[in-house]
Amino acid sequence: MRSQKVKNQINEDSKTIWSSLLGISDDDWDKLKVTFQNIALQFSKLPQKIEKAAQEINSLLEKKRPEIEKIISILEDAKFSDAIFSAFLQSIHKGLSQHGYFLGLSSMQWGHINKIGDLLKQGDDNAIKEHVLSILREKNNIDNILKRWSSNPYFEARLKYLRRGLRSHIDGDYIASIPILLPHIEGILYKLIVDKGLYSKSRKDFQGSVALDKLKQITLEGICRESDKVAFRRYLHKTRVYEFKEEKSAFLNRGQILHGICLEYEKEEWSAQLIFLLDFLNDLTSKGLGLLSLSDRDHMSAQRML
Repeated sequence: MRSQKVKNQINEDSKTIWSSLLGISDDDWDKLKVTFQNIALQFSKLPQKIEKAAQEINSLLEKKRPEIEKIISILEDAKFSDAIFSAFLQSIHKGLSQHGYFLGLSSMQWGHINKIGDLLKQGDDNAIKEHVLSILREKNNIDNILKRWSSNPYFEARLKYLRRGLRSHIDGDYIASIPILLPHIEGILYKLIVDKGLYSKSRKDFQGSVALDKLKQITLEGICRESDKVAFRRYLHKTRVYEFKEEKSAFLNRGQILHGICLEYEKEEWSAQLIFLLDFLNDLTSKGLGLLSLSDRDHMSAQRML
């Protein structure tokens, strides 16, 4: 009995000490102590709960193993990842086209592509325009473009004109840059399809629209470059660059501008668009080993079967 009384007295003294230290009443201390005890109890049961949860997860994974393995096999399939990447690139190209632009993504840094993707999600036409044009307002970017073009045989003979066109763009002289740069899209395409054996008629019968149709017969190595090629063709068809139009300020219409009919073409976005189109053609023609006509591809397939 005496020992129990001593024990109770110690508990009472302890309660009084802690409640005094914490500045709370004895009743509040009792409640707080119960809370601490419950927390300690929960922690003591935590290992058993974790073990039980792990067992349930393992059981679920075992039941769903066939489905999980199927998903993993799909994700590991190169064709699936290629399809996802291709869809992403197509969405970027489609969004740019809706805002009136084409950019070759294969020659762009991922930072620019991601930035464009974010802007397209926001749908702010002015912000997209400003970002696209700002790329070519930096002299360093123009210098890099000229450096790429200078090492391309398809650009070599016309480099003095292209250099003048780029310089005019940087100087804000779009009256000069646009008619200087515009004809060379056709010229480069003509040389490309002739070199690939896709055109044998007289040069006087050649038109830009013919080149766009012939591009369908060329495949490119690399998902990004092939996606760019498809978007390039669609963009020029959509904007009807090589179809003569009656509108006075028809967008980059070759006939109207070079025949002196359109006199309202001195626009930064038109000049910038020509540079982006030409830069794509540089990427298209500079990697010759990755460029295969349909006849080349069929021949290679037949060789593999032998």
